[in-house]
Amino acid sequence: PYAVHGDNWLSYENLQSLAIKLNYIVSKHLGGSMVWAVDGDDVLNACGDGKFAMMKEQMKILNKGKFLNQPIVFNV
Repeated sequence: PYAVHGDNWLSYENLQSLAIKLNYIVSKHLGGSMVWAVDGDDVLNACGDGKFAMMKEQMKILNKGKFLNQPIVFNV
């Protein structure tokens, strides 16, 4: 997703766009994904999807991949 206001442009991630990318990773049996900055996740549940919703979604989808030797664990 992205937003435009005049000559300003901003791209961002949401749960739906993240899921599309992560399901692609799983479907192609790729090695995993990378998070550039965790501080962009919703640590206070301001969006109503739970604390660290993006990280939890990432773990949920990547753990479905049969190519992982061990599940990813993230404690909040």
